[in-house]
Amino acid sequence: MSVTMEAPLTISLTDGAIRNGYVSLPKNQNFFPPECVEHESRPAPRLFSLKLPVGSLEETKVLAKYGRIQKRFNALFTSSRLKAGDRVLLTQQDLYSFEMQF
Repeated sequence: MSVTMEAPLTISLTDGAIRNGYVSLPKNQNFFPPECVEHESRPAPRLFSLKLPVGSLEETKVLAKYGRIQKRFNALFTSSRLKAGDRVLLTQQDLYSFEMQF
């Protein structure tokens, strides 16, 4: 069975997103598999892997209620000296594997 890869997703960071360490997602995102999305009425059945620009790997999920990735990236954003308007590029590597770049 082949995996259909989603086109890369680019997200512009706001000052608040950088200060709070979160990556907001488009309202009706279908970039991440539905089983990796947690809804108020249903926990996410599985996590996805996210390779960070520094090479480390995080296991996380999407929080539908907040429209963002659950994992916070405060230290990464600070060490990368990101500012409002900088962009995050998310690329799908495999069905449950993604990569983040700035």
